[in-house]
Amino acid sequence: MLQTREHLAILDLLKVSSGVVALTKSDLVDADWLDLVTADVASTLDGTSLACAAIIPVSSRTRQGIPQLLQEMDRLLAACPPRPDRGARA
Repeated sequence: MLQTREHLAILDLLKVSSGVVALTKSDLVDADWLDLVTADVASTLDGTSLACAAIIPVSSRTRQGIPQLLQEMDRLLAACPPRPDRGARA
């Protein structure tokens, strides 16, 4: 989708170097279609800052994939460097 490609371009401009893709509503399609969509998303990510991002099919209704998504998010967050202290105080 055009909006997805625009968001991906913005992430590249911001130099976002890691992320995870959640393929939502995966419970509403069959396995063959899900494989096709996953391959299409991977192809779209090629050549971007998210080329190596995990693509995880999820369903909020059945909770399928939610544990894997949370695990991947935890892994990515643990690998993030701490934010620099620029002296700003709240």
